[in-house]
Amino acid sequence: MNFLALRHIGRLREVLMILARRGYAHLVARLPVPFNLPALQRRRRLAPLPEETRLALEELGPTFVKIGQIASTRRDLLPGEFVRELSLLQDTVKPFAKEEVLRIIGEDLGQDVEDLFERFDREPLGSASIAQVHAARYRGREVVVKVRRPGIESQVSEDIQIMEALARLLHDHISETRIYDLPGLARELGRALRGELNFRREADALDLFARGFEDWNTVRIPRVYRDASSRRVITMDRLYGQRVYHLEDIPEDRRRTLARRALEMSFHQFFDLGFFHADPHPGNLLVMNGDVLGLVDFGRIGVVDDRMEARLAELMAGIIDRDYPLITDVVLDIARPVGEVDELRLLRDLTELVEFNYQKSVDQISVGDILTDLLDLLQRHRLVVSGDYITLVGAVITAESSANALYPGLNPVQEMAPHVRGALRRRLLPKALGRRARRAGRRVVRDAEDVSRDLVNLISQARKGDFTLRFRHVGLESFLFGLEKISRRLTTGLITAALIIAGSLIIGIDRPPLLFGYPALGMMALFVAAILGLWLLFVGR
Repeated sequence: MNFLALRHIGRLREVLMILARRGYAHLVARLPVPFNLPALQRRRRLAPLPEETRLALEELGPTFVKIGQIASTRRDLLPGEFVRELSLLQDTVKPFAKEEVLRIIGEDLGQDVEDLFERFDREPLGSASIAQVHAARYRGREVVVKVRRPGIESQVSEDIQIMEALARLLHDHISETRIYDLPGLARELGRALRGELNFRREADALDLFARGFEDWNTVRIPRVYRDASSRRVITMDRLYGQRVYHLEDIPEDRRRTLARRALEMSFHQFFDLGFFHADPHPGNLLVMNGDVLGLVDFGRIGVVDDRMEARLAELMAGIIDRDYPLITDVVLDIARPVGEVDELRLLRDLTELVEFNYQKSVDQISVGDILTDLLDLLQRHRLVVSGDYITLVGAVITAESSANALYPGLNPVQEMAPHVRGALRRRLLPKALGRRARRAGRRVVRDAEDVSRDLVNLISQARKGDFTLRFRHVGLESFLFGLEKISRRLTTGLITAALIIAGSLIIGIDRPPLLFGYPALGMMALFVAAILGLWLLFVGR
């Protein structure tokens, strides 16, 4: 077991007991843990396993609730019913003391709250597992101040270590879980959660998005105030507006316009900026005065490099144009196979998946549904997609759901098509081709240097007499076993023949001691030869 987890043995035991009570006793019982667990009774579950899983995470505390929320974006690994259930997790906890809020702000920003802010509301607007938010006034502007919960860093660190140790235990001792690469998933979840603890990263993200949308008068990004922010405190503009859930009464044409703006905002991130809001769900989208869209909560962002942008554009072009070989090629390029992959069957299943969705009416076609079904299909074909691509695909799905909350009749396939074709055209521009050629050239030079170095090492080893070739024979086990059996029978036959010859010669000498009137030594040799002959006939075949 990971020695780090041994420092927190009590918490690990508590985690395992809660999981056992919530329907996972059959897995917990198979783990070799360095402490005794009470008899794990398989109680009758009162709820389906996905719901029990959500209840277990809520019982385990705020850190595991946050982990469950992040895990709910991994649609490639979790069945749909688990994704839906984990998305219901509510990250709401009791506010921490006002004195702690004032202390943290004073320690980090070097001034008392009264000296720094013109107004600071002691009662929080909201409280979550990592931080709570207070309204304030700063430099004549209405702002929100997010303050990290005291002690949360050590608590999160402990729970992440336990999660990683548990993932390693499951991977090492329960073979059915190995397809999911639980240690890798635990590291990814831990990295995402640690990133949310550092508010300087969120401040960087706010600045990045503000520059990316500085020419847009239809999108508002909160301004961050660096001199009133730190690792544990962040101060930003307060945006006022309506949540998209509460717009049922506005005219249909306005809702359609807002939905298109929401999609345009998302496509601009995916295909133009190279970074994106990783959690653009409807709760993080505000409709402000003048139908301006406000985007909030930048704790998690994703990055789109050239290769990811190309694969996303090709995948979406394949879906839009119903180019199934292209979709198959992209899938095989971005996914890691766990076992053999039947490419013809994969192509057939992808064709059926997209064609099934295109049989729907135009206003019912959903990119989100197609991508969700695609991730389920990859899971059935034992293809695992890296976390970066899953975060990107999850953001595409969530962006569409936010647009649907504004106007359900919008066709996201038609809205996305110009952006997809534009991204593919840009890849053919001389500048883009030159950039890829330079990168390819650098890779070729690097690979040539590696090959040259390896050849020099091989020649050097050969000159010193240290050169060794190792062969691994595949499929020769049955042949070697048969060869060994033949040699054993041949050796036994030679010994039997020698005993018969020796026994016959000794009997001809007629010397005592005698057995049944014949020399005893000769009779014993013939008896042993008879036994070996019977073994060759009936046993050693």
